[in-house]
Amino acid sequence: MSEPAVLEPRLTVSGATCQGCVRKIRAALVPLTGDEGLVQVDLEHKTIALPEGIDSAEAAKRVTEAGYPAEPIPEAPAGHHHADHGEGHAAFTKSGVPTSEDLASEVEKPTDADSAVTLSVSGATCASCVNTIEKAMRSVPGVTHAHMNLADNTASATGARDSQALVRAIESAGYGAKVIEDEDAAAERRDAEDKAQYRSLMVKMSVSLGLGIALMVWGMGFGSMMVGPENQLTWINLGILTLGVMV
Repeated sequence: MSEPAVLEPRLTVSGATCQGCVRKIRAALVPLTGDEGLVQVDLEHKTIALPEGIDSAEAAKRVTEAGYPAEPIPEAPAGHHHADHGEGHAAFTKSGVPTSEDLASEVEKPTDADSAVTLSVSGATCASCVNTIEKAMRSVPGVTHAHMNLADNTASATGARDSQALVRAIESAGYGAKVIEDEDAAAERRDAEDKAQYRSLMVKMSVSLGLGIALMVWGMGFGSMMVGPENQLTWINLGILTLGVMV
């Protein structure tokens, strides 16, 4: 039986906050690894562990395109690690169990120039909005990469030292933006907003369905669907109710 593949931290990643993010990252890297089990995402340390032989630059590109800015971790100088993956070497097996508790000390943290800023964006509804926002972020001096994730209404930029400059750039493009200080809290807030929107849509759908059924029954056996002096007030009231549902 062949030994399990050894996974080592090869990428730093930002914007990943939940298991849904982990699934998206794994799906983006499967074409390179051939197996989701060969992709280990550490949300706490914001790293991605991969087996040897994987092109880190290509992997970082795929993860970034999936909506999570990623950068390859510079390789340590020769002799820095023990050849037998001994004590102090932060490696992962395919099962995802770390062989060292000192992962953070093994991974080089990005410098200020390479650090990512994540923002919450409002008002974006289509691909054209995404392109406009990304272009606005790239116009900020120092930005090396900009990406807008329309699915969760967040935008990330790497290389920017002034986060407020990013906010102003997005606002000048016609959208709302604010810096996300706590990604976990922001994710919870987005979930709450999504649930509130879902409840609102369900209420509107129920009212619309009730109006539709009532109109159908009335038109089939209780009155004319034509607007006339005798039913003009009824149609006006129905119009007002319809506008209320649409709003």
